[in-house]
Amino acid sequence: MASANLNAKVQELNARMEGEATVAIDRMEKNLLRPKAKKSYECVVQCYNQAGNTGSAESLQHCSQQCQLDFQRAQGLLQQVCICI
Repeated sequence: MASANLNAKVQELNARMEGEATVAIDRMEKNLLRPKAKKSYECVVQCYNQAGNTGSAESLQHCSQQCQLDFQRAQGLLQQVCICI
């Protein structure tokens, strides 16, 4: 009987921890990732503006990739956190 009661408490605590982890990850996504994504997209738009009709496809591609590095790193870190939970 004590084992069943203990098991129920463990399950309850696990559910609470998962809920709190979900809330924390959601906050990180909204407060950290979204601004980085926005900045990344704004940078890519600047790449297109700078390239205009005369810039090479290679330089445009390179510029766009550079703009996305910070966001991609942050997104990768958040995904690692999600996997660990």
